Amino acid sequence: MLTKITEALKSVESQGGFSAKQVTIATDLNLEIKGVGKLRLPLKPSKVKSLIKVARPAKFGWKDQTLLDPEVRNVWEIPKSNVKIDKRQWNKTFNPVLEKLKKQLGLPIQGKLKAHLHNALIYEKGQFFQPHQDSEKGEGMVATLVVVLPSFYRGGSLNVSLQGQKKNYPSTSTPQDKLTFIAFYADCYHQVRPVTDGYRVVLTYNLMLDDECSEGAVAPGLDGAQNVLSNAVSGDFSQPIEQKTHYGHPRNRKLVYLLDHEYTQKGLSWKTLKNGDRVRTQLLQNLAEELNLELYLGLIDLHEVWYCDDHYDEWRYQRYRRERWDDDDDDSADYERIELIEKEASVIHWLDSSGKPSE
Repeated sequence: MLTKITEALKSVESQGGFSAKQVTIATDLNLEIKGVGKLRLPLKPSKVKSLIKVARPAKFGWKDQTLLDPEVRNVWEIPKSNVKIDKRQWNKTFNPVLEKLKKQLGLPIQGKLKAHLHNALIYEKGQFFQPHQDSEKGEGMVATLVVVLPSFYRGGSLNVSLQGQKKNYPSTSTPQDKLTFIAFYADCYHQVRPVTDGYRVVLTYNLMLDDECSEGAVAPGLDGAQNVLSNAVSGDFSQPIEQKTHYGHPRNRKLVYLLDHEYTQKGLSWKTLKNGDRVRTQLLQNLAEELNLELYLGLIDLHEVWYCDDHYDEWRYQRYRRERWDDDDDDSADYERIELIEKEASVIHWLDSSGKPSE
């Protein structure tokens, strides 16, 4: 039964990709930077040098800290408070592009995708950003949007990956006379490779999905998967189980299915599930109502204990002293995992079918 359930859910294809791209003309973007003035597009090297003079080195988030380390992130930042855009003119281009990106990412048609400007970034020769995931900077944040301004540069490719799938957006794919929009889900790992010539200048946005979108019916063509799932789940839940746990509590049959994307406690919500996750949960929501089952959303907390070989040398000792690594940090460059000793998974931060926290 469990095999049939898993196969039925896996058969549901994602409605979009984990990243998306659009290219438009730049005439509707009227941009002004405090201390520099209005910008004319495409950007000239002399103007970018003026931007660098009013910029600051960009920091990055690490756990609950905000750090400045040019070995991890080396790029100039201009905060959004110093960026002024004529939104009335800009929205003529921006809003239609957002709608296209929403469809490409497989987000619900009923939901409204909103973009909040985060900052402007300038990469000069030799600058980069190591692989990382974006933190959720607001409630309902599902993705990040990068708008590459027209300018000449080489290198500086944006690499985006999710669960072994990779997409590369090189400088050759960003025309020097147009705006390039690249959106990707917030849980994607991504990096900016070193710029080898010229200047890469971008605006970054946080993309938020409102919570007013309705759940909607199951996508067309999924009736077969719904029927297979219904028969398999009803058959599984009809199987007898022990009535008591070791501690004397009543025992309930449970089915746990892992979704594709990663979520944080802050970003976990029925309404903001991404891509294929949203479609699969729609199937399960219909099923729970049909079979009178309780449905929950939660986070998996996975803990593994490995026997490791510690490759000690002086360089790693110095790095350890500087970064003060914790003993349980997973860094394959410093520990070779030999044998799995213990593995434990638990579900935490439960949400019931109405989206309320549950114990």
